[in-house]
Amino acid sequence: QDVARRKALAYTHASMYVNQKYSDLFSVNQVYPTAEPGITARVRMQQNEIEQTISRAGADHALLFFTSPGCGFCEKQVQILAYFQEKYGWQIKTVDIRQNSNAAARFNVTTTPTLLLIEKGREEYMTVATGVIAMSELERKLYRAIRYLQGATKNDNFLMYDFQKGSTLDPTSILNKGKQPWIK
Repeated sequence: QDVARRKALAYTHASMYVNQKYSDLFSVNQVYPTAEPGITARVRMQQNEIEQTISRAGADHALLFFTSPGCGFCEKQVQILAYFQEKYGWQIKTVDIRQNSNAAARFNVTTTPTLLLIEKGREEYMTVATGVIAMSELERKLYRAIRYLQGATKNDNFLMYDFQKGSTLDPTSILNKGKQPWIK
């Protein structure tokens, strides 16, 4: 235990040194601050990016809303989607899985409510939510799905926002900077 504790302490010291000495390369605080004013700014930047992306995508994307008769959760989701539609002007197509079993089978939908993002002229689609989803979560998941279908993200940077690209939160940024000063 003593050897493991000493090695962990040595690692902690070395990593803190590198983080402080090369703070411009390693500082997460630049894009993910922990102080309240920074958190407020980060959240606002994220929300602006989400809203702009969703607003622009409404012209060539739509939501498929899968429901079933007597689904109490679907009734609650309808209210949230009405607000979403009012805010963004998106087309939302409601599909009853009992009346339109072919569509449900095509998209492998067995649970309601389910929301799918589709893009005009493309076969590829992405599930946004299964079950009731709040407006804020709908916006975040839809933002990610839009960017994924457009090719702006992949699985290795799926949660990243544009303002975080090239930062320490970008897993591919180290590949783009060339040789780093701490590598000998």
